[in-house]
Amino acid sequence: MIEEFVSPPQVMGRPRRDDRKILNGIFWILCSGAKRRDLPERYGPWETDYQRFRQWRDDGTFDQALARLHLRLGKDGLMDLDAWMADSKSSRATRAPGGVGKKGGPEEPVDHADHALGRSRGGLTTKLHLLCDARGLPLSFTLSAGHQADSRHFFELLEQVQLPGDRGRPRKRCRYVVADKGYDSDPLRRYCTRFCMRLIITRRRLCGITK
Repeated sequence: MIEEFVSPPQVMGRPRRDDRKILNGIFWILCSGAKRRDLPERYGPWETDYQRFRQWRDDGTFDQALARLHLRLGKDGLMDLDAWMADSKSSRATRAPGGVGKKGGPEEPVDHADHALGRSRGGLTTKLHLLCDARGLPLSFTLSAGHQADSRHFFELLEQVQLPGDRGRPRKRCRYVVADKGYDSDPLRRYCTRFCMRLIITRRRLCGITK
């Protein structure tokens, strides 16, 4: 289903390593959370795995594959697009993303904003914002610094969604938008009203008074 994106025909040059094996190696890293250098040998050299990951990320291969998966799931009736749900999760940064060099070496300054890093109670953290359908299938995501408010990134999540269909323009709207009170804001409520989407969210309280 996604072979044409991750493994295009090779006309010349040195034979590529098995793209299926490399892709499974990428999945293993993402699911296990292990360091790339700990990648099992059955998936090939970790350097090749990392190089292919960067290539597919930068050239839009992963985006094309996700769009194809959305199309297939939609055709099979496995997506529930009436309601879209958003949530976020913070993760503490490791030493390298935090700007700490190798042991005994000089520290290299890092642009924390460019790397979606922010200082909060847990130190340097990154926040993952995810939008999914009513069955939990991912539609879009974005990263932000850990200290930033969730409400700042809800619009980006909604605007990223472009669900392909057999005919016509991609679908960009739903009937219901569901989120916790961290995403509540007046601009979001106006946005949903403008596009006839019902917002299901708890209003935030300020000094004991509901907004």
